[in-house]
Amino acid sequence: MNFNRNNLDKSNSPYLKQHENNPINWQEWNQEVLDYAKKNNKII
Repeated sequence: MNFNRNNLDKSNSPYLKQHENNPINWQEWNQEVLDYAKKNNKII
């Protein structure tokens, strides 16, 4: 997963998909995202 981009275009959620073009690097929550946040001291 590329954490340097908004990955909501890969979501199955209609709500999240409507935000896929936002200029923020949003990520849908999953274990990979949570592990990345913990490893890189990111706020959740």
